[in-house]
Amino acid sequence: MIGTSRYFREETRQAPVWLDDVALEQIEPVLPLAHGVARVNDRAVLSAIVHVLRTGILWRAIPDEYGVRGKTAYNRFVRWTKMGLMDDLLMTLTLDENGRRVLAVNADMLIAHESGELWAERGFFPSIMASA
Repeated sequence: MIGTSRYFREETRQAPVWLDDVALEQIEPVLPLAHGVARVNDRAVLSAIVHVLRTGILWRAIPDEYGVRGKTAYNRFVRWTKMGLMDDLLMTLTLDENGRRVLAVNADMLIAHESGELWAERGFFPSIMASA
């Protein structure tokens, strides 16, 4: 049975959000280097993270189009959040909406998602929360 509760949200049918070349060029200088093991494609993982935060779906419900497992996206989100990097990335990442650049994830979207709300309450997104 599909229901809606704090712990289970029905998968949304919104189109996947893919970060474009402009967005990737903005953040590439701040991305950490891989440590030996080849890392999953940054564009796919970051696009999946943005999709999760914009739509409010569970990490395990990431659409197959991204080619990224929910656990991979969540682990990268947590690791980069603890490093303080995710706040910088989300403040820098923009998407083209109707011919203008807007933040890929704003404070309202962030706190609407359980993971974003939890980490924001712990003080990990000061820049985004200050921009609200």
